[in-house]
Amino acid sequence: MSTTEAREKILNAAEELFAEDGFDNTSVRRLASKAKVNVAMISYYFGSKEKLFETLIEDRTSFLRQKIQALNLEEISSWQKVNMMVEFFVDRFFEKHLMHRILHREMGMSHRSKLTEAISITLAKNANELRQLINDGIKKNEFRKIDVEMMMASFIGTLWQVIGSYNLTCRVLGMKPEKTGIPTDEVKLRLKTHLKELFKSHLEKK
Repeated sequence: MSTTEAREKILNAAEELFAEDGFDNTSVRRLASKAKVNVAMISYYFGSKEKLFETLIEDRTSFLRQKIQALNLEEISSWQKVNMMVEFFVDRFFEKHLMHRILHREMGMSHRSKLTEAISITLAKNANELRQLINDGIKKNEFRKIDVEMMMASFIGTLWQVIGSYNLTCRVLGMKPEKTGIPTDEVKLRLKTHLKELFKSHLEKK
């Protein structure tokens, strides 16, 4: 097994177990068993369970950051960028719904300040790219001036609520929750439509 393969197997196992049982209830030994690797390999690649968690966050969230960075460089309208950004975020949140449920849970665990801080720092990098996208549209006079940070909070908060509390989301939407807990394409489409309309209502010049 190559280094890359072993590392990815450990990250995949961590994502599944942290989502299922939480960080505290997942032992290093169980992680190793799930990944089918020696316990020592987790220490070798990541140093500790905490560092493994931090690496998992960065690994799973950097994809979106790179997407928005590239989008910010595109020679297209700011409206096109916003709509594409919504598509990227919703697709990624649904694809990695386990990861975002982990983040949703861990951000509410105030007794783990170091992990919460690590999550916040990593997610703030993504937020900076999103902030640039909206501010660029304002500078180009395509968007009206708004409270950009509160707009971002509304956007991310909606995504987190839908994914992190999926059973509740289904009940609010008048749908029967799936036994698998995996968000459906119907919810994804409704969410994309809603978020695009949300941005339009806030950013469109009157």
